[in-house]
Amino acid sequence: MMDTLIQKFVLNGGPMMFVLIPCSLLMVGAVLQGLIRLRKGRVLDPQIAKQAQRIDGVLARRKFVMDLRRLEVPLARAVWLTLKDFDLTAQKPQRQQLESSVSEAAAFAADEMRDRLNTLSTLYTIAPLLGLMGTILGMMNTFYNFAVAEEKSVKLLSIGIQEALVTTLWGLAIAIPAFVAAQVLESIITRYERNQLVEATGEVIQHLYNNDTDPIFGEAAARVEGAVPHGQVSPPPAKPMKRAMGREAPG
Repeated sequence: MMDTLIQKFVLNGGPMMFVLIPCSLLMVGAVLQGLIRLRKGRVLDPQIAKQAQRIDGVLARRKFVMDLRRLEVPLARAVWLTLKDFDLTAQKPQRQQLESSVSEAAAFAADEMRDRLNTLSTLYTIAPLLGLMGTILGMMNTFYNFAVAEEKSVKLLSIGIQEALVTTLWGLAIAIPAFVAAQVLESIITRYERNQLVEATGEVIQHLYNNDTDPIFGEAAARVEGAVPHGQVSPPPAKPMKRAMGREAPG
């Protein structure tokens, strides 16, 4: 039974199978690699925040940020890209400047993560074309054999067409999972870019400037300072009582 399936869906595909089979293995490897690289512990390495908490002094802060540029961790890249244009030996930059820099740095780090999905995008683009090429070659060979055969048999022609379509099946079997996986990984990267990466970058920067009491920005900085517990909203300030113009309040 197994020999029949291998003969029917692999060997009968012709020489193009020497390209499609490695493409299928490459697709599986790219999906697994993408899932591993986009783990939260890999993207938002908690060791970076822990190391930032131990930073004491402007020289140590500068050395820590300079060391981050050699790391391939997205959080490290975002922190370095945020602070690389600031004077790290001076006081904390203005809040508006940091907000803009963090957003741009998170977007750039997310783009670097997206660049690693190019293998999947290439595979789901060319796999159907490779399958179609194999089918065309198989059809050409089938019609040639049918033309030179002494006995014209519809059965022989049908078998040849079926064998020619094997490569199309393989091309689609590679392209569809690759496309779905690329979309799933893209959505994960987008979530990091819009929320978690920005907040984690703000927390690390706040640790680096831990002598300053003013939060850098947003909910992440508020959690670092302990001003607002995570998931809660600070109550609005109480409004003063207003007295009616020209009249005393009734006793």
